Amino acid sequence: MRAFIFLFYLLFLFFFTCTESLSHLLHEYQLHFRFSPNPPLHEFFHNDFSIDNSAYMTQKLGHVMSFFFLGAITYWKWPSRLVVILVGLGAGFTTEILQLYFSRSGRLLDVGYDVCGSLIFLGALIGYPLIRSEVMVEGDKGTMKRRRNVS
Repeated sequence: MRAFIFLFYLLFLFFFTCTESLSHLLHEYQLHFRFSPNPPLHEFFHNDFSIDNSAYMTQKLGHVMSFFFLGAITYWKWPSRLVVILVGLGAGFTTEILQLYFSRSGRLLDVGYDVCGSLIFLGALIGYPLIRSEVMVEGDKGTMKRRRNVS
């Protein structure tokens, strides 16, 4: 069952990766693919970073969130941090290169956003038990102290 969910999520990423227009998919519910057998591969290294553009930032947040969830599903199926990193890297490079073949702009920079999503998941995976294990208790004269939770 976990493998099915993992594969279904990869298929979900494939549709978002290869549809000709992400905005048509999200707003007009149109799924259209246009394969280009000779894409401009040099565009993979083009940097289109634009922090002032809210649409750009929303799209990149989508990259991070998608790969955060991919990291979670991967870890659920194979509980290994290394596997999460390798799947994040592999899926990141694959989706960005596939975009070049489907009339989209695949970027190396976007692979970075993708991997950041996987790394944020790993950070949460490692950090949550550490944060949860310490609780604040009231000490002498109303001061707050950290105490290890032993439950």
